[in-house]
Amino acid sequence: MAAKRFDDVAETARALEAQAKKLRREAQAARTKAYADALVAVFPEVKDMGSAEEVLDFVKGLKPGTGHGTPDACLALLDDFRLTNDPVRQFLDDVLIRATWDVLPWQFVFDLYRRWFIRNNPSGRCQSRKSLINDVKGIISDYEGWDYSDNPVSIPDEMYDTPEGLIGIYEVREWEEPGYRGSNSNRSYLYRGSKRTRGLVRVGVAASEDATTTDSTIEEE
Repeated sequence: MAAKRFDDVAETARALEAQAKKLRREAQAARTKAYADALVAVFPEVKDMGSAEEVLDFVKGLKPGTGHGTPDACLALLDDFRLTNDPVRQFLDDVLIRATWDVLPWQFVFDLYRRWFIRNNPSGRCQSRKSLINDVKGIISDYEGWDYSDNPVSIPDEMYDTPEGLIGIYEVREWEEPGYRGSNSNRSYLYRGSKRTRGLVRVGVAASEDATTTDSTIEEE
């Protein structure tokens, strides 16, 4: 019975997530149109541009002192273009606010990203692990409360008893307990990785090892 109740909850969560994504897309489309209208009012030449990429390049080139400066609407439009054309940023927007673990190993981030990408961009091509890590490192400073560590960090003791709900939401089978068929779903979402790892770290929670310490047995996860 417990397993069935959890399946029902998981199905409801997926349905609500799909509805929320639809509403977000509609809201984003409305915002983009409003920003575009404001942009055209200031720069009429934008109306004749043939693609979003041209508009994006134009907005990127705006600088203060050119007669108009960079209107708030232009900056907002640029942010929307960045989000729309940047699946890594969309991914971080979706998962970081939900993450319960304080350390997200790079391998977990990649496995989660693959599952997220398949669900959100079924016809797209998922990037490589190395490319993803580089992209995440490049923008993680935009996410308050998170950073990354190139040095191994110790997993906090409490994290071993904290289920990571993202494993269930995105069905990240690689991180479930192998062979477990019991009714306690949370057991499948507990951390079972290395005691020290590299990856995303919640600021102020995990302390990195001495940067001068090297350990050739620790691979970057």
